[in-house]
This record gives sequence, C-alpha cells and structure tokens, in this order.
Amino acid sequence: MIDIIRLNVENFGYVGKGEIELAPITLFIGPNNTGKSYTAMFLYASIESMIESIQKIIREGFLRFIEMKDLGNLLEKLVNEYREKAQSLAKEPKSHRKNEELNKLLGEFVERGMELYINELNKLLNSKNFKKLVIEEIERVFSSRITDLVRRGSSEMRANIKLKGKFFELSCDLKVSMPKPRIKQDRNANLDIKLTAKTDAILGSLEKGVKERYYRLFRVITSRRVTSEEFLPYLPYLLEILEDLLEDLEIDFAKFDIHYLPASRAGILYSYRTVASAIIKSVPSMPIRGAEIPSVPGTLADFLAELISLDPRAINISDELKEIIESLEEILEGSVELVRRGDISLPEPIYRSKEFEFPLSNVSSMIAELSPLDLYLKYGSIKKNDILIIEEPEAHLHPDKQAKLIEVLTLLAKRLGVRVIITTHSDVILNKLSNLVMAGSSNAPEFRVALKPEDVKIYNFRKDEGYSIVEEVKVSETGIRDDVFKKIIEELYEEHMKLYYRVQKLRAGGRIRDCEEDKD
Repeated sequence: MIDIIRLNVENFGYVGKGEIELAPITLFIGPNNTGKSYTAMFLYASIESMIESIQKIIREGFLRFIEMKDLGNLLEKLVNEYREKAQSLAKEPKSHRKNEELNKLLGEFVERGMELYINELNKLLNSKNFKKLVIEEIERVFSSRITDLVRRGSSEMRANIKLKGKFFELSCDLKVSMPKPRIKQDRNANLDIKLTAKTDAILGSLEKGVKERYYRLFRVITSRRVTSEEFLPYLPYLLEILEDLLEDLEIDFAKFDIHYLPASRAGILYSYRTVASAIIKSVPSMPIRGAEIPSVPGTLADFLAELISLDPRAINISDELKEIIESLEEILEGSVELVRRGDISLPEPIYRSKEFEFPLSNVSSMIAELSPLDLYLKYGSIKKNDILIIEEPEAHLHPDKQAKLIEVLTLLAKRLGVRVIITTHSDVILNKLSNLVMAGSSNAPEFRVALKPEDVKIYNFRKDEGYSIVEEVKVSETGIRDDVFKKIIEELYEEHMKLYYRVQKLRAGGRIRDCEEDKD
C-alpha cells in the first residue's frame, strides 16, 4: 500500500511548474487548457508503468533477470567480511556485551544483505528493457512521442514522481530534451529509477521465527571460512532474505490498481456494443489481414478494455461497498448491470430502474457518465487501496447530483482507502468538499461521512504568460478557500447589477416596459 505520492513537473505540456502531493481526495481546478488532464494522464502513465515494472519482477522472479554466479560472488564476499567480525567476537568470554554485539552484527549483516539485493534490483529497474517499458507506457497513454510533452518554447522537460510505501520508496526522474535541428541525438529521454528500502521497517516486520532463522544461519555461515564451491549450499538460505524483501515489495507496490475514467466516457458507453462487436468479429482475421487500429490516447483504450474485461459473475459486494453502491444508485435512480444477450459474446451493460430497462445507448447522458463507476464497483474492478482518476465528474449532472456524487467519492476514499483524483470546473464540487471538511472539524452528526483538512488537496492550475503554474489551495478546519470560482461569481454579479441598474434607468425613462405590462 502506497502512503505518499508526490509529483514535480517542469515545462510539461501546458504546465510551467508544479508540485503535487496526492491526498485521499485530490482536486485539479482551473481554466481550460492549463494542463489538468495532462497532469492526471501523466500520473496515470508513470504510476502504471512503475508499478508494472515491480510487478513484472515479482511475477516472473527476480532471479530470472540476473546471473546467479555474479550474485553468489557478491554474497560470498559479504559473508566472508562478516565472518571475520563474528569470529573475533566468538573468542571473547560470554557476556551481556558480547550478545549485544552479536545481535548488532546480525542486524548489520541482514541490512547489508538487503542493500546488496536492492542494488541489484536498481540495476535491473534501470536496465534498457525496464526503462523502455516506462517510456513506451507514457507514449502510449498520450498517443504521442515523449518529446511532444515538452512545453512549447522550452528545450527541456523534467518530471519526478515518488511513491512511498511502508517498506520502500520508489522514485522516477525523467528528463526529456527537444531534438536539435540537424544534430544527431540518440537519446532524447533520460530516465533514472531508484528503489530505496526502509530497512528499520522491514527488519521490524520480521516475525520472531524469521529472526531466529537468520541468527542460526548467521552462526553457521560465519563459523569458518569457505571456498566458492563450499559456499553454494548456503546460497538458498541467503536467498531467504531476498524472499522476505520481495514479499514486502509486493505489499507496497503490487496489491493495488489504477483506473482512469476519461472525460469522453459517455460517448464510449453509447457506442460500447458497436465497438465491442467490431473488435470481436475482427479478431480471427487480424493475423491474416492485419489490423489498422486508429491511434487513441491510452486512457481511452484502457477504459474500454477494462469495461470489456468485466465479468458479470464477479459480484462480491462487502458491506462497505454495498453502502457506496447504494448511494451511487440513488443518484442514478436505478442500477447498471451486465447481461449477455443477442449475438455479442461480451456482456452488455444495461440500465434498470423500477419502471424501465434500457441499453446504455438509450439512456440519458447523466446515466452514461456515472455507469462506469457503478460497474467498476459492482463487478470488482475497484478494490481497497486502488487509485481512481476521474475527469469532470460533474458533466451532465444537476448541481444537486454533483453534491451527492462527491459524497459517494468521499465514501470511496474513507471506507475503502481508494485514492481519488478529480479534474473539475465545478464550484458545487468544491463547495461540497469544503462543507465535508467543516463537518469533520465540527463533528456534525447529520453527515454520514466527513473529511479532515489533511484528507483533501486542491491544486489550482493558474494561467501565466504562455503556460500555467500549479498552486496549492489552502484547506483548513474552516473549509476550502475559494478564490478561483468566487472571483468569477463576483464578476458575474457585478455584471448583473450593472445591467440591472441600466434596465431600471431605461424603464424610468419609459424606454423599456416591464414583462407584466407586455402581458396586459
């Protein structure tokens, strides 16, 4: 489970500079064309690719990627180094100090063993194939070359993302340079991935039996000097340190997924049946005729792929999830379900209310916008501790339903630990979040879910000269300070009052008649 996610970007897309730390609920606000969606997409691509790299190592086995002989030589060197220290201590008479020193030596030995494995993991993560995996995923998500992400007018883009878990920190530094005219440049993107272990947390998590096993192993392998051939039987025992390390790595980075609900999801839902049928019918002929697939952003492709992969038999709803789904379906005034029908072999989503049943191609835009979330929750796509990025959740929703949807997303964050990232232009969403924060600060009993100031992060993408600057909006016990939407509302009010007084002046002169007079 990831505790902290931080992103720093410079000269990226529309963004000149930005520093972002994700909270349980994070909002990106600001004018159009300031980089909100671009930043959300970059978070999706970078987190997805970094996690996929770790999962690939765990799934396929770390030892598959390295030379066992080289690893054995490194471990042999480590053991012989600590053997000398242990044998020196062994000559001393029994005492409390001797036991303390031996235990300290054991801790150092295990810690050094972990450092050795971490170094090898970092070499692997920075190998050509794994770097290529990250770069290609970013290009796939944006459906463009990585150099196209450099801000216009700038020669270089920089980005750093850090994922901090209980046991490890995983960081990725990316530098992308614009190709120079008539100058051959083999590498436009430089990438550095670094995995750092929190050794105290890892050692503290070891069960007592594991520590005793390490101690016995330490006593055996430090009892006498061995040759390379004699050392080989000890290698499996030393690899147990690696196994414990990989288990903690899996806890931090391999037990969650990231989901992206793009702004165009309603349109995709309307054409779901047509697109799914076309894909299935074309699959047999793809190897023969080849397939020309139009270039689309990876977020759209992933969204459609996730919908298609949903299994109608996979319903397993916990009590916590039931409350969230019921709250969402109150907004929908019905439910969205998967059924198999007609000549399509994939399940088709349909909308059911008390009176009607419709395919999603015939429902209102509000239902089409919220259907993916209902399906994801109901059929097990979104799980505890996942990350959900949702663009413009207010689209096609009445302000009352926008406010209720924020309660649903807050339940998702508080009950299931799902980290929710929202891009929005809605002052209703901002004000509802502000109320939820104040409800948490005042222990308001009428709210079924509430927030603390630290549960919410708001980032305003402010337009500057030719680019945008990302600024954090203050969140406190008195709610969210709204200088963005408030300014627009005040300007509209001033405009309204100016026109109102103008109309009154014209009426007084008899040049404008009242609506009631027109009726007469």
